[in-house]
Amino acid sequence: MMEAVLDRMNNRGRIALCGLIAGYDDVVRPPGPRNFGLLVTKRIRAEGFIVVDHADRAARCEAELGAQVETGRLRAFETVVEGFDSVVVPTFVGSFDGGHVGKLVVSLG
Repeated sequence: MMEAVLDRMNNRGRIALCGLIAGYDDVVRPPGPRNFGLLVTKRIRAEGFIVVDHADRAARCEAELGAQVETGRLRAFETVVEGFDSVVVPTFVGSFDGGHVGKLVVSLG
């Protein structure tokens, strides 16, 4: 995927890098893109970010997104699993494999 993205990037384009959870348990990391040199020749800027870098904006973001969910302009997706017993192995391990939609929630009720 990254190779296709780099091929189509504009000169001086920017890439935001986030979301490595699917590879946390990988023993062997996947190889990098063959056209990695395009970052230099196209003068592309790639920068990683982590949500805690923006913690000072969390309250405002929560209020704005919450209002959009309430009005129906934004829909929140969840995968709900039932019972505390499912937390230990299947749900915890499954939280890393990308096999669920949206927020993974354990219902204890």
